[in-house]
Amino acid sequence: MNTRANWRLILAIAAIFLSLGVGFTLATTNSEGSRPSGFPGAVTVAVQPVTVLVTTKSGGVVAEVFGKPGDHVAKGSLLLRLETGPLGEQRRNLASALRVTRAALQSSKELSVLPAGLRSALIEVHPDVTAAEDRYVRAVAVLDRARSSSAQAEWNQAAAERTLVRERLSRSLSATGAAGDLAPMIPLLEGRIRDIDQILADSDVRATTDGVIDILDLRAGDRLLPGGAAAILLLAGEYFCEFPVPVADSGALRAGLESGGTIGPGREAIRWRVDRLGLRTIPVGLRENRQVAQETLVRARFSAGEGVRGSMAVLELPRVRLAQ
Repeated sequence: MNTRANWRLILAIAAIFLSLGVGFTLATTNSEGSRPSGFPGAVTVAVQPVTVLVTTKSGGVVAEVFGKPGDHVAKGSLLLRLETGPLGEQRRNLASALRVTRAALQSSKELSVLPAGLRSALIEVHPDVTAAEDRYVRAVAVLDRARSSSAQAEWNQAAAERTLVRERLSRSLSATGAAGDLAPMIPLLEGRIRDIDQILADSDVRATTDGVIDILDLRAGDRLLPGGAAAILLLAGEYFCEFPVPVADSGALRAGLESGGTIGPGREAIRWRVDRLGLRTIPVGLRENRQVAQETLVRARFSAGEGVRGSMAVLELPRVRLAQ
């Protein structure tokens, strides 16, 4: 097959790759048509925007969505909020109980004159109550899985203990005694408030960087798992592309190496840099040399004006031979 026929075949294959949305590479040659190692060349690649995936810390049901695709957002901007149930009210009650407890300690009031609401809040955070509540929840789960007499007996015992613990603490906090007995409750209240604050903070999903919302396809009522994808942001004006070079010639490249190039039909000048290098296994059917099973995949990154997504860029590759 002559040289012209070779180029027709290459162009035909490239057209197929483009129709599939796949980037391809072409290299310059010297006057003899060969591509010796170390010859300055260029690679033509499809440009993709740099994206950042935003995930949730905790799972839950979406309560409200802020923003839409195309919106510019700053780092920390609220993208969506998950439902928090009664946690907001619980936090307010605990904060109120903490304030009143501190005031009672400073004024040396007796337990019997403490407000009923405070006594109720103190009971709910007491370690005896939380332990009894945990046991009750486990007993309910066992009873739901196995409707046996032993599971029913365990549930009955846990329910009775749950009630007795609360009654005992209620009598204790209603009795005449020094308010100083409440001192151990302060760190418990503070700990519960910190726990709720963390849960509430995790329910707000925020942008992790400045960017443009590319995908935010959620609605109120949608459920997300912990670590689930919430949104995809584009880094405005930041792009990347990838191309292969032979492993033997990749020694001329290193992360941070810079070179020039052009992008788009207007051939806008750009400066690109090597973002990272990695080895890639060549599929058996695409190996021109059966003895060469791997190649180096170069990820290049550069800045350019917005609106060049999907364009082709020509990157100069001084002293690097391109993959065949």
